[in-house]
Amino acid sequence: MRGERRQLQIEYHGPAIERDGDWIALQSSLLWYPQTLQRELTEFDVAYHVPEEFDFVSAGDKIEERLEDRIRHSHWTTAQPSRNFSFSLGFFKEHNVRDARIPPVTVFMSEAHHREIGAELIEEGVASGANMEREVAADVANALAFYQQTFGPCSSSHLNVAEIPSGHGEAFPGLIQLAWSTFQATDEEGNDEAFSRSRGGASVVGSRSRLRLLSRPVAE
Repeated sequence: MRGERRQLQIEYHGPAIERDGDWIALQSSLLWYPQTLQRELTEFDVAYHVPEEFDFVSAGDKIEERLEDRIRHSHWTTAQPSRNFSFSLGFFKEHNVRDARIPPVTVFMSEAHHREIGAELIEEGVASGANMEREVAADVANALAFYQQTFGPCSSSHLNVAEIPSGHGEAFPGLIQLAWSTFQATDEEGNDEAFSRSRGGASVVGSRSRLRLLSRPVAE
């Protein structure tokens, strides 16, 4: 009947994930779930079932998590409608930031893969950065503090920042995905690093040197 609301269940499957050693990536951050491709704002309520050996983080807020028969079951939702929704899967080193100015931040870095890349770069005379998860976390925390001061409180109660095996960054509610190069090294100009932020449902990518600039006090 006209105006009547009904629930539709869709079964959807395919090779959504690619793996190369410890690198695990979504083939598409937009097409891994059924959608109309109209990019409309919608609420997300998602359940994941992930083998215990993998580290996992999703966009949205984690409502619950439990471990059964070596499978980690988790439930994530969005507090407000969003255009996109995604997740990160892999083997990560975690670094937590607790700063009174901002919501809690957790950074996820693929440490083992950077050791492999670092060994190859050093043969070419290129040094890799040390404690890069802390460097990235500090930049994100300072930028978030600036954005909150400028635009208002962050809509997410907890912000996760995850490395992805890609050359670009993307942002989702509660989740920022950063290119692997962001975690490899840094320089005074920040040209070899990138960050991503989300505002009004759109993703914006820029350099971490710009992020550092924005995190400094602005003169009157």
